Amino acid sequence: MRRLFLLGIVFLLFLFPACGKKGDPLSPLVLVPKPVEQLDLVQQGLVLILEWRLPTVNTDGSPISGFSALEFWMLNEEKDPDSELPNLSEDRFREQGEIILEIPSEKFLDYQPDPDASPQNFRYEHALTLEDLGKKRITFALVVKDSRRKYSRLSQLRSIDPVAVSLPPGDLKAEVFKDRIEIAWTAPTKNLDDSEPGAVKGYNLYRSDTQDRFLRINPGLVVGSKFEDKNFSLGKSYRYIVRSSANDLPPYVESADSSVLEVSATDVFPPSLPKGLVAIAGANFVSLSWDLSREQDLDSYRIWRRLEGDKEFQCLTPDGISENAFTDQSVETDKKYEYAITAVDQAGNESKQSKQVSIYVRGEG
Repeated sequence: MRRLFLLGIVFLLFLFPACGKKGDPLSPLVLVPKPVEQLDLVQQGLVLILEWRLPTVNTDGSPISGFSALEFWMLNEEKDPDSELPNLSEDRFREQGEIILEIPSEKFLDYQPDPDASPQNFRYEHALTLEDLGKKRITFALVVKDSRRKYSRLSQLRSIDPVAVSLPPGDLKAEVFKDRIEIAWTAPTKNLDDSEPGAVKGYNLYRSDTQDRFLRINPGLVVGSKFEDKNFSLGKSYRYIVRSSANDLPPYVESADSSVLEVSATDVFPPSLPKGLVAIAGANFVSLSWDLSREQDLDSYRIWRRLEGDKEFQCLTPDGISENAFTDQSVETDKKYEYAITAVDQAGNESKQSKQVSIYVRGEG
């Protein structure tokens, strides 16, 4: 039995003689960063704006250990009015394009749009000349280089045909209401190349709550020269700019910024007057109650009283009360009183007096 077992092992070794043999050595895997995938390009006046996100992983999915530089490639082509430009392949772009800028990693922060931006978001502005408008096609691509000096492939090619957009809107004005801020402006009549009329399909409005980056607040292109900003808070300050757009849909081809309009949304609006005031007299007291105010910024109520025949009301609660009820225990019997209520908001604005009620306080017995 043992002999048969040993013969079986010998047979298996004979059948698979190459099980332990080493094969040819594999070439080591070269880690290369993924290319920039999110690259946006828009025109704003005489500036082309590129925004992008740096990749975070290599082509095999492993995290990128770090960057050494970012290269900007550009191809500036003359447009022939009588013929179309040929399709731009990656090979032709590499052959005819050029590196216009290389940003070392220690300068990356200089190209972040604002301090609160994601550490992967960046922005670059390329200046145009009047000669570029209507005559050129400009194409950009980015290449990242990691800390091991390994280059990514080109990002997607982004092309734009710069046009003579209008001059910025002018004469910005604002009016603050309790429920909105109305911003108005005048339409531009000329374009960058001095041609007329202004190439305007509509407008985009941008707002900054601080000194940082402006953000668009209109959901769709504004037609006309007025916008109502309803998403605001009284007591705060805002900064607005307006840009005209030469096209209807995003990505918008916009003018340069208008002048900055600073608006202080000061709360000078009193609450609505209280309603539903009711008075009940007892022995040496008068109880008052009224409907709760629906004002979101309500702070307190003030109670006003006068004797019948007096001209002026006297305030019984100069510091205000928060409840919608009050008992006046400073009345005298056999006298008739008139009462009114006012509402006060958190900014100190006081409403008009409510509808007055009169009540006679009778003596005991």
